[in-house]
Amino acid sequence: MNTRNSSTRLFGFFRPPNIPRALGIATILCTLLSAVAAGARADMAVVVGVGNYKNLPRESRLQGPANDAAQMVLLLKKQGFTISELLVDGAATKEAIMAALTRICVRMRGMPPTERFVFYFAGHGTDKPPAILPADARASGDPARNISVITKSELKVAVSSINAASRTVILDSCFSGGMKSGSLRRKLIPRYFSLEPTGSRGGAPSVGADVFKEDGGAAGPPVVTPTVVTPAAPICYLAAAMESQKAYEDEFEKGQHYGLFTHHLVKKAGADGASSATLGQVIKKVTADVVEYSDELQRPTVTPGLEAIPLFGKRPGIGSKPPPPAPDSSVWDVYTTDRPNPAAMRLLASPDKTNFSVGEMITLAPEVKQEGYLVILNRDSSGRLYRLYPEGSNAEDGHYIPGDNVAPFEIKLPDPGVESFRLLFFRKKEEAEDLMRAVPGSDAPAGLDVQGSKRAVLRSGGSVVLFSSHIVIQVSKREPASPGAQSGP
Repeated sequence: MNTRNSSTRLFGFFRPPNIPRALGIATILCTLLSAVAAGARADMAVVVGVGNYKNLPRESRLQGPANDAAQMVLLLKKQGFTISELLVDGAATKEAIMAALTRICVRMRGMPPTERFVFYFAGHGTDKPPAILPADARASGDPARNISVITKSELKVAVSSINAASRTVILDSCFSGGMKSGSLRRKLIPRYFSLEPTGSRGGAPSVGADVFKEDGGAAGPPVVTPTVVTPAAPICYLAAAMESQKAYEDEFEKGQHYGLFTHHLVKKAGADGASSATLGQVIKKVTADVVEYSDELQRPTVTPGLEAIPLFGKRPGIGSKPPPPAPDSSVWDVYTTDRPNPAAMRLLASPDKTNFSVGEMITLAPEVKQEGYLVILNRDSSGRLYRLYPEGSNAEDGHYIPGDNVAPFEIKLPDPGVESFRLLFFRKKEEAEDLMRAVPGSDAPAGLDVQGSKRAVLRSGGSVVLFSSHIVIQVSKREPASPGAQSGP
């Protein structure tokens, strides 16, 4: 495999313990000014794209965010939105972005929540602190560094104050788990920028469950919830990648760069019939395209539990049940399905990190709390798909009953590249068997490549994955010992 250099758009998930003073003032202003808000109301959107950062090194520049923002404007207008604010490059300062959100808050507060709201951001993100970077972000050593970024807490409080029927935050930036450029077939540009001095993050967690831990995902570290009055509708987050991954941009047409996530989202959401599709249906197609294009380095995510809402639309009424998931007709459909539920099932890795060296061992341990049938798939560094578990052809070997012990798997990582592991949980034995028949075991001479997995149509007409859990790691060649280096005892 060739080498890809990638760019990351990052968004973190930890809340700082205190709401910044500037944010508190903005929230108070929003409340006080709402009484005089007037004018016609409509579905509203704030669109931001930042590729040029005046206070950051030249190498931080991105070529795609302005193009992404323009494409998103066209898509949202097609969906019936009014673009309240379009902020690109130098215009997208922190003050301008937060002021745009405050104006939307003023306009929509005190009125019945009948409209939709979307906030879109394309650009760099960072992890210290976890934040998206506006155009005036500053690097380490600058006294204004921490107040020049927009943390997740700040963004969430501002969006939570907007009185809308539905609120969607789309981030073509994600939290990086420290994955470095590796063996890739394309030259991608990462949209991650560290505000700290260069250093290794090889010990970052590898579990790719969900970037929205405080919004109902996997249990994370204790957080402090800002005290704000929020409308009934939750915030639906669409992120370009999982917490342990970077997001990328590439040149797609006529020399124009776009973010992988935005490019495929606009393509799928703008297709005929997409306006009547659910969020989950659209994101599933987007995920399949991005996973294939990036060789597994990037997998978009959506807030768990909100897959059944309309795309950019209103949440179903209280008490309504989401439609049952549509059967997946091919192995690739099953493999790219994301239905995380860490409270019911998850796949754990030890050591818990994203960067490994050739020859290292990784231990995988399923943690399951419901009765069902388990299948573990591995997409190796060559891009081929194998079945790790059950080893034989009998799905009964993967039948789990609460109280059973599922023995952990020890795997030696032989080749450089990207390795991914997916734990899939089925309710019925027949559904697990259907997948097992189509995917060769790990001892087979050759697995399924992407095109082969797309052609491998499941006999029953489709399998329904009830839950899924996903781990992606990067395996690198060992660095040669420096001259004069001595081995340990």
